[in-house]
Amino acid sequence: MTARVVIAPDRWGPVSSPQIAEAMARGWRARNPSVDVRVCPQSNGDAGLVDAVAGADPAVTTGVLEVPGSTGSPVLVPYAQVEDEGLPTAYLAMDSGTPPGKPGSSYGTGHAIGKLIAAGARRVVIGLADSGTLDGGSGLIAALAGADPHEPPGAGNAVAARDLLRSRDVRLIAAYDTSIPLLGLTGAAAAAQDTLGLDPYAAQEAESRMSRWARELAQVLPGRADLLTGKPHRHDRAAGSGAGGGAGFALASLGAELRPAAEVVAEATGLADALAAGDLVVTGTLVFDWRQLTDSVVSQVGARALSAARPALILAGRVDVGRRELMSLGFSGGYGVVQTPRTPLPAAPAQLVAAAEHLARRVAGTWTPTHSTPGG
Repeated sequence: MTARVVIAPDRWGPVSSPQIAEAMARGWRARNPSVDVRVCPQSNGDAGLVDAVAGADPAVTTGVLEVPGSTGSPVLVPYAQVEDEGLPTAYLAMDSGTPPGKPGSSYGTGHAIGKLIAAGARRVVIGLADSGTLDGGSGLIAALAGADPHEPPGAGNAVAARDLLRSRDVRLIAAYDTSIPLLGLTGAAAAAQDTLGLDPYAAQEAESRMSRWARELAQVLPGRADLLTGKPHRHDRAAGSGAGGGAGFALASLGAELRPAAEVVAEATGLADALAAGDLVVTGTLVFDWRQLTDSVVSQVGARALSAARPALILAGRVDVGRRELMSLGFSGGYGVVQTPRTPLPAAPAQLVAAAEHLARRVAGTWTPTHSTPGG
């Protein structure tokens, strides 16, 4: 009986998940050509979200929107669109159009959402990873309200943005890569010190701005009343509200559903059906460390493989967690290109692709070994 392997990785640094999935598939097939290998690349809400969704369904249409960038230059935002349960559904990922280390505005993302709505989308999924923004989603709301990008952000735009969504009966889904809140020691500004290289003073100023913005927006668009306390729900404290530089908070205030991006993409790509039809599941990420234990592609794939009673493996550039953590996520093993943090990982995309292919070929010999036939 032919073994069936499902390869469903996240991206490896600068290399997209479809490229990594194809590299692993080539390595696996090279080691054992008789194996039936299916690729099902995943995404955690970054720019690869569109490619992952588009590659899973031939009925998906793709395109590019030109929107204003934070630096004044236009930004090209890819999107994918498909009919989902009778609703025209669009997928896009945030992109501020600013170089790394300099927070930008979410205005361009709001502009892209508005264009998709005008074109007929009735459900829009927004990936919040790698947004490059830190404005609490004020720019996004301004764009949806039709405000000038050069005007100071104001909570008054929120009513016009909400009315647009209601008049078109549009549902938004904010697909977050991290469950952080908007404010506080684990909030968006604090996280930006690592993700955007923001210095502590600039982070403190951003925290103050977003705190004022959150208070203003809560006055204009108060959350639903809590059934136990009677107090309005605090969108700024919701899991994922700090994702996308706080865009998750703005989207939640407009009525969007906040969901883990890995879960949303798994559903869009039919991962559950792929796992059910497979015998072995292989996922991957560049560095598998403590940050991958929740709200990640590998944790999502591990949970679904465990639910489907399928053995699962992680192929990574480096594995920084122990066997106990691997097993707790549902994995039977984890394999790295390099073995210690002191060993540098390949840097160039071509080197990473080659490393993923070589690692998959090596692991395939253990998990789907070839068998010699008599006289062969």
